[in-house]
Amino acid sequence: MPKLTVDIHLLQAALIGYEAENARITAAIKQIEERLGKRPKGTTPGSAHFPHVQERPTRLSAAARQRIVDAQKKRWSEYRRRQATPI
Repeated sequence: MPKLTVDIHLLQAALIGYEAENARITAAIKQIEERLGKRPKGTTPGSAHFPHVQERPTRLSAAARQRIVDAQKKRWSEYRRRQATPI
């Protein structure tokens, strides 16, 4: 199989094409940011810039975790009970 060589003019043309595509994408991003009310980098929904979006709480209380554990144990015991009884 012949080895392909890449001409420098081909690489320059590819670079020009990619830069043009990058400029088009950057312009589209700016348009979207303007429509959304541009938010600074590093901000998340629910921050001061977007007070209408609420973040979910990330921590559960000990009581809530215990309720989850109890419910899971109940489900597993029911599953095991059904598996033990022949049909």
